Amino acid sequence: MTKETANWIARNSMDDSQFEVGWSCSNEKYPFPSFFAFTYPKPLHYEETEVQPAAAKWVPEINEFILDYDDLRESKEPEADLLLFCESTYQAMADLAKWDTTLIISGMPA
Repeated sequence: MTKETANWIARNSMDDSQFEVGWSCSNEKYPFPSFFAFTYPKPLHYEETEVQPAAAKWVPEINEFILDYDDLRESKEPEADLLLFCESTYQAMADLAKWDTTLIISGMPA
């Protein structure tokens, strides 16, 4: 999604680059409970990036990477796979958008 192709809400609420990951119970365009990740505006070739775990996929109808809840439930390491999904989708976006990932801090909130 780019500013030119975004819907009215996205064009007016997202005034800078951002990455979002979260949970969706389902919706009309993707009627399955899942975790999602997207970036706005979408860097070129983001949808072609390989992300982890293997069950994660790009869903063009919603312009998001998806990790289905059922796939996560069947995982031998669901917590690790969910973290891998969050980290790999972020890293893919940060690389393509040329974000300075050294600005990320870990530990307790400042």
